[in-house]
Order: sequence, then C-alpha cells, then structure tokens
Amino acid sequence: MACRLLSELEHAVACSNEALRRSPLVSDGCLHTRVVAEYLAANYVESIMAFGKMLRPDAVVHAWIAAAYGQLSRNEEARAMAEQFLKLVKGLPWTPKGDDPLEWQKYWDLEFRARNSVAREHLFAGLRKAGLPV
Repeated sequence: MACRLLSELEHAVACSNEALRRSPLVSDGCLHTRVVAEYLAANYVESIMAFGKMLRPDAVVHAWIAAAYGQLSRNEEARAMAEQFLKLVKGLPWTPKGDDPLEWQKYWDLEFRARNSVAREHLFAGLRKAGLPV
C-alpha cells in the first residue's frame, strides 16, 4: 500500500512539474495538488514553495502548510498558518465550532479523502504539531 501511495505522489509531482515547465502560471488547483503530494512525500520545503506560487490559496491549503511548517519544527510559522486556516474556515457551516479532535477528524475525512490511513495520520501529525486539534 505504501508503494502505491508513493507511486501516486511521484506521478502527481511529475504532472505538476510538467505543468510548471510549460507555464509558470499554473492553476491554484494544480499547485494545491502539488502542496499535498509534496507534503505526503515528506518534502515539506517543496510543499511550502508550491504554496508560495499560489495566487489565491483556499482555506484548506493553509492547514497543509501549517502541517508542513510543524513537521519542520518551524513553530512560529506553523502557528501563524494554523491561525490563518482557522480564521478562513470560521463560520462555515461544516466547520467544527470547538476543539473536539473527533469533530475535526470528521472535517478532515471530508476535506482529505485519503484511501491510505498512513497518509491521513501523516497529515494529522503535522496538524497537531501546528497546534490544530485532530
């Protein structure tokens, strides 16, 4: 299962590289995929760099970057990005209202439909390091 996930991540990064090679102005959707793929491949700096190329990053990608900073022990940046994420999702009807980890895990089950429990736990580990409840 881990080999399949690694193969899928490598493919996502390769597709993103090709898109960037063809045009430096790729869609935020492509870059969002790159952020996630690089994070899950433990390429946290590359994940953050892909985020930096986004024009209008959505709320969820802020959490991925908070997790990346958390994994790098860049705690101040992780907390700042986590706060930005919470600010962006506050008030959305499907966002948990408190800090209940189980409610936040349900939120992430909808936002990140991982087939692989290792990938899900990898995300959760980074989110916890950034100070987010999961």
